[in-house]
Amino acid sequence: MTRLVLSAQAARAWVRVPENAFYAALVILHLVPIWSAKYFPSQDGPAHINNANVLREYDHPDRTVFREYYVLNKNPEPNWAGHLILAALMYVVPMLVAEKLLLTGYVLLLAFSARYAVASVRPGAEWLSVLVLPFTYNYLLHMGFYNFCYSLPAYLFVLGIWLRHGDGMG
Repeated sequence: MTRLVLSAQAARAWVRVPENAFYAALVILHLVPIWSAKYFPSQDGPAHINNANVLREYDHPDRTVFREYYVLNKNPEPNWAGHLILAALMYVVPMLVAEKLLLTGYVLLLAFSARYAVASVRPGAEWLSVLVLPFTYNYLLHMGFYNFCYSLPAYLFVLGIWLRHGDGMG
């Protein structure tokens, strides 16, 4: 509980800096396209939602048709991540909201991983991370390549960690 309070205090202190507040406002503005429409326009997005739903309901006794036409691939494939996250979210929220939450996570992670990476290259130059925001809604996101899109913030976080702590890594 005390960590949560400390995190909330740190977040409030971070937002009190005008540059950070402006960046947070821009990131929130980037969430409007996701939440303002009923459907997010992507080519493979509906297939991801369907696959996650099949995963979620595969062992349900009433869904024998799933077991008749689908065979679960139990190998650890990289593309499982998005489907598993969507399936888990679908236990809590409806399908379309689950996709919106997945996309919201991507927008937030991309924005703040870029900020972290830029600060790792040159502390004090965090304002340059605003340059990543126009590339948030890119071709690959609209194609529905959600797993690839999530790899971008992962790369930026790893790059930032390596730049900050690379000399001490063994």
